[in-house]
Amino acid sequence: MGIWIFKSTDDKFIEKFENEEKIMLLKFYDLKKTDPNCPTNSYLLNPESLHLSSFEKLSQNILKLNVGYKKSWSGYVTQTIRMNYDQIIKGTIYCEEVESIIETTHNNIGSIKTPFFFTKKILNLPIQGKFNIEIKCNKIRVESIDKFIEYEGNLIRDKEYREHLNLKL
Repeated sequence: MGIWIFKSTDDKFIEKFENEEKIMLLKFYDLKKTDPNCPTNSYLLNPESLHLSSFEKLSQNILKLNVGYKKSWSGYVTQTIRMNYDQIIKGTIYCEEVESIIETTHNNIGSIKTPFFFTKKILNLPIQGKFNIEIKCNKIRVESIDKFIEYEGNLIRDKEYREHLNLKL
């Protein structure tokens, strides 16, 4: 007779979330959570959420992409106080060995595709709600991604904002 281990719904949800994050990182960014260059908040790199705020051509085949988006967050900021507020997600991604950059029709959902039997990646990211940019490259490298809050006219990291709230409350 075997031992039955029952997992709570929360444990199953967390396990599913972590597995989806692991697959996304490996498939689109060639990263593992254990890699030293993997950002702490790597789950924020979901391609469907990413929007391009600007891009810069650094050399013949390297593009620097400034990505970001806004999302609502709701949760506990202290043991007893629950809040909801907007978070601004900002990050920097580099496309290396770029083959082409094309302006395409607007679609509000970003994507990263890896065609079957190719190592090439195709990013299609909305920019300023007007059109999308499609970038074909061989490698995507993530420099950073983090959560910010607009507080008193400045952007501060979400972690600092929560610490500030804890002192105030």
